[in-house]
Amino acid sequence: MRVLLAALLLLPLATPVRAAGDLDLLLDGLTGSDSATKRGEVEIEDSITGRGAHRELVVRLTPTGDARLIADPGASVEITGASGVRWPEGRRAATTPVETEYFPGGVTLRLPFEQIGPGAIDARVEYFWCFVGYQCFLGEKRIRRTLDDGTG
Repeated sequence: MRVLLAALLLLPLATPVRAAGDLDLLLDGLTGSDSATKRGEVEIEDSITGRGAHRELVVRLTPTGDARLIADPGASVEITGASGVRWPEGRRAATTPVETEYFPGGVTLRLPFEQIGPGAIDARVEYFWCFVGYQCFLGEKRIRRTLDDGTG
């Protein structure tokens, strides 16, 4: 029995072990696919729209390549800190339920605010995304926007 155990321990591994130096290599190891078959990410853009006191923080999430945004639980943006603003509709916006498993494209989240002076907005964006049929992830990004006096 000990000889059999020793022989099993000395057998070479069936798959080579490699260091994951970047996200693509790490994802390849998790999904068991080669890097040519599954590539993509979720791009996040944020901006402030509107003029004067009535403005919006707008966050756009766009999947690229083989990435897909999962419809349930979806995506959200939540204010973690702010100065110089009021939030008439609350400090959090989230996607609404849809009938599909994935959002057919990107999603846009809007948080209206009233600017009462110069300040800044700090927010956390959370989203769930997958390489369809392989591996799913929770994504997070922190954003910060500095606000002028509200007239520009």
